[in-house]
Amino acid sequence: MTDTGRNEPCPCGSGKKYKKCCLLKEQVQTVTRLILMKTSDELMPKLLKYFHKLQDMDSIEEAWEDFSGCELESSFYDSPYEDMIFRWMLFLRIPEDYILDDEEPVYPASQTIGARFLRDNRRNLDSVTVKYLEAALSDPLSFWQVEAVSPGRGIMARDIITGRERFIEDVSCSESLHNWDILLANTIEVDGTCVFNIFAPFPLPPRMAETILDTFGVLCTYPEDEALRDLFESDYDLIWYYQKIVDELMNRPLPTLKNTDGDDLVLTKSTYEFDPSERDNILDKLMTVEEFEIEPGSSKVAVSYIWNATSKQQTEMDTVVKGTINVKKKYLETECNSAERND
Repeated sequence: MTDTGRNEPCPCGSGKKYKKCCLLKEQVQTVTRLILMKTSDELMPKLLKYFHKLQDMDSIEEAWEDFSGCELESSFYDSPYEDMIFRWMLFLRIPEDYILDDEEPVYPASQTIGARFLRDNRRNLDSVTVKYLEAALSDPLSFWQVEAVSPGRGIMARDIITGRERFIEDVSCSESLHNWDILLANTIEVDGTCVFNIFAPFPLPPRMAETILDTFGVLCTYPEDEALRDLFESDYDLIWYYQKIVDELMNRPLPTLKNTDGDDLVLTKSTYEFDPSERDNILDKLMTVEEFEIEPGSSKVAVSYIWNATSKQQTEMDTVVKGTINVKKKYLETECNSAERND
């Protein structure tokens, strides 16, 4: 592996930065990543068992209320946030009854379930599990933006708040994410290998970066250690802000459709009955209207007119079809795409 800096021109001459070119090619799926994934799978049930020894089931519901701000569905089971809530609850959340009124918070927090589990069980844990816990407890949630994707390997990501850059080994992310997607996540680094630990379920579009910086940008001005501390303290704000963005993106109001006159698009159909003896008079009257044109193929029994008129808006066509009129034996039908035109 070359000693070229991440942001320096790639020595291959591509013109790209090294981190977006050959550095990606040099990354390999390490044995460490596989070990970390196995460690995570084995650790979670142990942490949950330990949690149930310390807390009752109501505590899970309290954690969900804290996580959701009481704004999401009533239960997190089968929610897309299910895995995230469990991991946040175990690694980053401080249970309310563990906080003393006169206690100054210290981060990484010693009161989290994961920190207490590590303290009580360190002697019985293998070295990888200890390293995993220490790393997971030492990294706050933050917004990470994908800078480059290495298919089948992982992603190069940059912490929008602190500016940290990491190559994160994650095959599924390399297959589902795109450049400049934004993630709310907590990462761990063990022996030079980085993986995600807590991962929000929905990536945010690149345009959200500016909004995120408008809200949390003050942290960008702090030294990294201070910014990380503030991120620990701001995890509720980060989570609620992320959920607000996701809710707005997924529940955007449908655009109001307009016709070329600027009227709300509403398909209308009206029927007017008449005495058959008046039919010829009606047809004669319609023939005097310059904008009404008999539709080809009309018969004596059913005469159809097309309403052609100049649009109020500029269009590529001189005229637009505003509606139709069908004259039957005993009634007349009008069809338009707005209530105004129908009137």
